[in-house]
Amino acid sequence: MTTSDRLILTGSHGADDTCLGGKAANLRRLVAAGYDVPAWFVISTNAFDQALAPIDDHVRQLLVGIDFADTDDVRQTAQQIGDLILSLEWSPELCLALQQSLDELSTDRLSVRSSVLGEDSAEHSFAGQMASF
Repeated sequence: MTTSDRLILTGSHGADDTCLGGKAANLRRLVAAGYDVPAWFVISTNAFDQALAPIDDHVRQLLVGIDFADTDDVRQTAQQIGDLILSLEWSPELCLALQQSLDELSTDRLSVRSSVLGEDSAEHSFAGQMASF
């Protein structure tokens, strides 16, 4: 199985930065450099794309019609897209992969963070816009 086929990635998979968001890519670099990093995993970009595939066309239609100069329109469209995402059913394969990854952590405490491709780059600053739990 190649890295791009995996639903869940960890520091041991040798994933390159095209499969990881900013925080996860930095964790991978720390692991590769030999730093003591707590166990971690991320949902791969492949799994993310698969999960959103059922609503992709609908989201694209919403984005085509958006008036970016109208903050109310942007807010309303963002809410509609968020509702679509929350209505998705996760695949049994992703659910199983997540459960196995959680079991491998062997802890009852964890942090859930967003990690977006290209986040906080010079072209795309999303600082403070994602949720962490």
